Amino acid sequence: MDYTDDENIGLKVLLGELDAEPMRMVSQSMPEYLEVSVGRLFITWSRKVDRDIAAGLGAPLPCRDLGRFEDWMQRWVLKTDVFLRQYQYELVEIIDWLLLAGAARHSWLENVDERNRPRKLMKCHSVQMLYNESVKCLRGRQPRRRSSIDLTEADERHLADIGAGYAVVELLTADALDVESARMRHCIGQGNYDAKLGTPGFRFFSIRDSSGQPRATVEATPKLVSGQFVSVIRQLRGPRNMLPEPHVVELFTAALDDILTDVTPMAAQARRPSFG
Repeated sequence: MDYTDDENIGLKVLLGELDAEPMRMVSQSMPEYLEVSVGRLFITWSRKVDRDIAAGLGAPLPCRDLGRFEDWMQRWVLKTDVFLRQYQYELVEIIDWLLLAGAARHSWLENVDERNRPRKLMKCHSVQMLYNESVKCLRGRQPRRRSSIDLTEADERHLADIGAGYAVVELLTADALDVESARMRHCIGQGNYDAKLGTPGFRFFSIRDSSGQPRATVEATPKLVSGQFVSVIRQLRGPRNMLPEPHVVELFTAALDDILTDVTPMAAQARRPSFG
């Protein structure tokens, strides 16, 4: 699938919104994997949107005026926003799957076509197909540890008391993630997020009540802001991936400045693989 110059602008906007470059700290080829999977499907989706608009089947997007670059960008920013909102849940799972596969060097990544693109990604012709592949990998893994593990200070550390008896604990090891996963009944454990542990900018927190019971789990990831990487909240999940209780979210949000105090170093520049 070849792209026009206009569509290449759209790809850059999408990858920027996904914070693809900081993901190289976990998997060096991550931006390229995103481009040939999510990016390719984004352009396919965009072309269908344009066809529907031309046929009178959809509301028009802002028009380009005399080919001005700013108008191109505005149009792609709007398209990207619509796409990410439409597939926000699926994309979280897909990105986590690709990060895990890249960091763990899953063998299917070596099965590439003549343009060095993983065939497993290229065979997916919809976001749903990519999502189904991620589910088979992430949710098909068997738990390696049980919640009865006696965790130590090497596994988790108290960060802050945030009021009303709640505290924030940072999860530092694979054991800590597995225990949190078992207690909260979500997928942070079982090896799915282990590759991010110890990588600058990627952090995991558990919000605990006065009895020590986890009430929400938080993932922070690096984002490039004004030439520097800073940690931002990517996910905030309650039990079984449900929304946390509002008062828990409010307490955590109010304490964010105290919690996200670590400075994330710039990702090391590495040779980027060639994708056709």
